[in-house]
Amino acid sequence: MTIIHRVGQLAFAELVITASQHPVAAYAANTYLMDLIKTQAPFGRKEITQQGEH
Repeated sequence: MTIIHRVGQLAFAELVITASQHPVAAYAANTYLMDLIKTQAPFGRKEITQQGEH
């Protein structure tokens, strides 16, 4: 597993990419990574939309 932390604007599909011979394994890896990032990664997020930033 490799996790690369980027700074700056990200396109929608750039956050997490997983690959596996079997789709179920790729989905499980993606779910694990998202849970890890959301609960343990020491960074904040800023969302920029047409309605403003938050």
